Amino acid sequence: MVAAKTYTQALVASILLISPLALQAQQIKVNAPREYAAGRPFNITYSLSINDNDARIVSNPNLHGLDLAYGPAMSSSSSVSYINGRMSSQSSTEITYTVVGNQEGTYSVSGFKLRVGSKDLSAPAVTIRITGGGGGNTQRSSNSIKESHGAEYHYQASVSKRSVYVQEPLPVVYTLSSTESPQINDVKPPSYDGFVSLDLLGNTQRQMRIERRGGRDWAVVDIMKDLLFPQHAGKLTIPSAEISVRYTLRDASGDPLLNQVVPRTYATSPIEITVKPLPEEGKPADFSGAVGSFNVRYETKQNDWKTNEATTLKIILEGQGNLKIAKLPKLSLSNDIELYDPVEHSDQGYNGGKLHSIRTIEYNLIPRKVGVVKIPSLSISYFNPATARYETTATEALSIKVKQGKNENIQTTIHSGADGNDSMPSGVIDNGNDDSAFNPNLWQLILTHLIALIGGIIGLTYLKKHYSYTDDKLRVIADKAKGVAHKRLKTARQYLNDGNRDAFLEEILNSIWGYLGDKLRLPLSELNRNNITELLISREVSTEKVNELVALINQIEFARFAPQTEDNSSEHLYELVVEVIAHLENKL
Repeated sequence: MVAAKTYTQALVASILLISPLALQAQQIKVNAPREYAAGRPFNITYSLSINDNDARIVSNPNLHGLDLAYGPAMSSSSSVSYINGRMSSQSSTEITYTVVGNQEGTYSVSGFKLRVGSKDLSAPAVTIRITGGGGGNTQRSSNSIKESHGAEYHYQASVSKRSVYVQEPLPVVYTLSSTESPQINDVKPPSYDGFVSLDLLGNTQRQMRIERRGGRDWAVVDIMKDLLFPQHAGKLTIPSAEISVRYTLRDASGDPLLNQVVPRTYATSPIEITVKPLPEEGKPADFSGAVGSFNVRYETKQNDWKTNEATTLKIILEGQGNLKIAKLPKLSLSNDIELYDPVEHSDQGYNGGKLHSIRTIEYNLIPRKVGVVKIPSLSISYFNPATARYETTATEALSIKVKQGKNENIQTTIHSGADGNDSMPSGVIDNGNDDSAFNPNLWQLILTHLIALIGGIIGLTYLKKHYSYTDDKLRVIADKAKGVAHKRLKTARQYLNDGNRDAFLEEILNSIWGYLGDKLRLPLSELNRNNITELLISREVSTEKVNELVALINQIEFARFAPQTEDNSSEHLYELVVEVIAHLENKL
């Protein structure tokens, strides 16, 4: 009797312990085929018979190799019944996942958690065998995938070569191919590490073309085109990129009303790139940092210049490659040429598989003496990946005749060398007169000396006026430096509003250098980070502020060819430039 009582108590306890699990198993039922053909979609449905339709998925099931085509889709229903005069109600919820098995094998779909009200329930696992071939890869593959309705998709990243030099442009193209017209849902670009990228497509509309492959027509679309500039040597990886498309999943019954439009995601395979360092052997001391193939030349509007009249001289550097990082040589002219801050323009275009760049530095200048201006040749060195060596391009030296303009009489001089021959340093003015003033006739000699004396007096008077004028002008320019900088910043703001980031960055950079040149009374060609640091510190600008200024210049220059980040956002850089100019104005 005692034994029977003990057995009964144990049985009751066991029932109480297992009842919650049993309840869960009874509350969530799964309906799925035990076996299904490869490449065809099928449903896995979870049913809940509970008096509460407030069901929420806590975690989705792990499909373990099966592809999710659609879902989860939730539906609820309620019913009311009367038995012996008593009313009872019941709610039911169904959760459906539409999946596809592309390869033969046995797949286990894990259980998942569901919350109903304040209760957590667990759905049971299910095992499904996929048979009948059908092949194909998983949905996140760069290889061709054949869907259940016969369409095939192929998403691929391609490069022209896998070994490049540092800063050598490397185009990468992301192409989607399909046997039907694709409906693009979303494009997720890769996040490049170790590369600076340039978007070649921009806002242009993608164009679809038809290509014949293996006896079938393929719709081909270039989704993205990026130009990559590797920043350091070593092994770099172009990461996987993803694309989501929409396609019609046709029901096996053939009823078009049962078809479903479902999303599908594909991914490219990563590509490893070997980046070679630029060789040290043969590197010129004046290496500009540019990688590609370039040429440089002078360009001027007039062959004849006039004194006291403004004219322009352009330095034009162009070729294949990125010129934004190139350091350009300084233009050095004589003191008889009044040189103003240059205006710089850059432009890039991609054509024929190559990056074409052009960079123009335009100088405004005013000649002050008649004669011949000799403008020396300028050279720039670059590394050519095609030849794997350093090369140099140079301008031709110019000789430009300066005629007398309006307003002033200009005194001319002749420079004689030690050997009696006329010598002309680069950038100085020659009046072209080789006649000797000596004459054995006494009266002519006296007259010559008299003219020379008068000329000397006039020359001294002119030099006094000229240097006084120059000093006054520099003072006026320095006083107006803030106003000129604000005008440039206003122009930069307009570029920013128009969405032209490249022009905006150039303009705020010019506003800083222009302000410093005007305030420090130095031509822009003579400005560099070292001398502005020395000059600003000598004028009692704190070392901390000077370092911040130099860092800001570096930041803007880097932003011109680097992707936009929070630190180098256009608005942030604009505010920093306004702040630094305001601070310097109070100190200088």
